[in-house]
Amino acid sequence: MKTILVLDDEVTFQAPMCRLLQFHGYRTLEAGDEEEAIRRFQDNGRKIDLLIADVGLPIGSGVQVALTLREHLPALNVILASGYPSEMWKARDFALLGKIGPDSVIILRKPIAPQALLATIRNLFGEGQIEAVRTA
Repeated sequence: MKTILVLDDEVTFQAPMCRLLQFHGYRTLEAGDEEEAIRRFQDNGRKIDLLIADVGLPIGSGVQVALTLREHLPALNVILASGYPSEMWKARDFALLGKIGPDSVIILRKPIAPQALLATIRNLFGEGQIEAVRTA
């Protein structure tokens, strides 16, 4: 089972995303800030398969977390999410993205359609086609 660390300070984004991912067979670790994300990563034995991180956090940055985790897992899959166009990102985030390598991350604009998120994740994991979304 693939483990996905979801970092977002907005519960209205984080909780539904985690439910969706769990419904589709992924294990999720949830974090609301940079420190909690790093702690969850360490508590999980530094074993995750994907980081989905909000770019803009009240304290810190999802881009900084991606850079930190890549120091331990250089091939870590990373999806950065933002409700703002990249032109509005902080200069610090652009500088950090340059260190990570902008071609080695996927950037998605919030709100993210569930099927688009699942397709992106399955593509990253080489899992092939998406099954139809089941309804409760």
